[in-house]
Amino acid sequence: MLGKQKELVGGQSQDLLGGGLVFTGAAMFGFHSSVIKMAYGVGASVSQVFFYEFFLAAIILFLIGWLGGGLSFRSVFKTKGFLKVSVWGTIGGGGTALCLYLALLTLPVSLSIILLFQYLPWVFLLDFIFRRKRPSKRQWWALGLIGIGTLLAAGGSINDWSGSTVTGIFWGLLSGICYGSFLFKAREFGGIGTPVLRSFVMCVVISGLALGFLLIGGVKVWEFPVGVLGDFWLIICVLAVIGQVIPLFSYSKGIPLIGSSVSGVIASIELPVATVVSCFLLNELVVLAQWGGVALITFAVILANWPAHGIRGLRRVWSSNGKGEG
Repeated sequence: MLGKQKELVGGQSQDLLGGGLVFTGAAMFGFHSSVIKMAYGVGASVSQVFFYEFFLAAIILFLIGWLGGGLSFRSVFKTKGFLKVSVWGTIGGGGTALCLYLALLTLPVSLSIILLFQYLPWVFLLDFIFRRKRPSKRQWWALGLIGIGTLLAAGGSINDWSGSTVTGIFWGLLSGICYGSFLFKAREFGGIGTPVLRSFVMCVVISGLALGFLLIGGVKVWEFPVGVLGDFWLIICVLAVIGQVIPLFSYSKGIPLIGSSVSGVIASIELPVATVVSCFLLNELVVLAQWGGVALITFAVILANWPAHGIRGLRRVWSSNGKGEG
């Protein structure tokens, strides 16, 4: 009896730990977009933010992996699937970040993140095309709520339909497509190296390709904003940590403890966090219609990831610590 009680308490502790880690990772992503806007505010360019964030993250990840004894340059090239991680990491991690950063040039944070959250319909479409998996009735409801929520949020935040705004919307939607494509393929990455190794490879490839294209294009990423060099590097360091390192650790440790369905429910907190943070850090005005759109899209993501059989299903998945649940 005592042994069963200890096992139950231990399982609950693991659940709380896993849930807390996933919540932390999602919240960090919620802060990320507002900090990017702050980088633009000190005169940083999109190319500088993009390159230095991934470059610095690669250094931090290598140090973490090397000090932990699980990462070396030799282990990178010996890892099976290195090329797959490199290609899809560039499309997913690099493509999502670049498109989102371009959207943030002309759009408020709340709308940019809402457009990123259009990844869910894209994942459903890819599932249908390549895996012949039709959306369930609940997922159709989620798609409808996302559509309504997006219209509400866009109508409440866009007053000027200028060319720059339309361009920003295009980049925002493209960020969702890149993110959805990465999530679709990420299911195949589980057996390739460790989470730190995979993320290190992606950051190295992304920053390397970015530097190559920037040099070819004649972009001088080493010409920093005048008079605010300290602020620039502080913001880049924060971006690398909250945009790459902390979410990596949180998701890689937390998701196996509670499973992907429960993680998907908890991770939806990113959207309201991003909206609230933009209000406080950037003084962005978010009207009632936008809050309604944020609430609908957040609920839609929860609905799409909610396990079968409602609360009972959620408890069963939670209590199983993610075992047998994909």
